[in-house]
Amino acid sequence: MKQRKINSKIFLFLFFITGVKTFRKQSDFILIGEKLIIKEFSIIIEKF
Repeated sequence: MKQRKINSKIFLFLFFITGVKTFRKQSDFILIGEKLIIKEFSIIIEKF
């Protein structure tokens, strides 16, 4: 069950990154969000 949750988080992370790459030219706010997500994601990895 934990593995499935982790996989969905990674999927959401990758989905978000592709969205950021698509919309980066439109908004700097998304870039800030990307940095926050990367921080959270690195924390998740460290918890392993």
